Amino acid sequence: MTVEQNVLQQHSQKHQQTLLNQLREVTGTTDVQLLQQALQVSNGDLAEAVAFLTEKNAKVPQQDETTYYQTSQVASDRYISVGSQADTSEQLT
Repeated sequence: MTVEQNVLQQHSQKHQQTLLNQLREVTGTTDVQLLQQALQVSNGDLAEAVAFLTEKNAKVPQQDETTYYQTSQVASDRYISVGSQADTSEQLT
């Protein structure tokens, strides 16, 4: 391997690591294999990689990102839908 090839390889690795870090920051995904797969599928295009990851995550929502909805009946027989990320064991009365 020549010095030039070594420098190019190091530059490529640094660039890929930068892209991985940006993807991790933008999407919140910490799975390195998934991040690498997104970069590979998108041929290094950051916007496409983000779209790939967000589309994939949209199909399988994370537990901490889900919103729980509860319905409560009030005196006037109207129903109010309340969104909360609180523990679902807390029931409205």
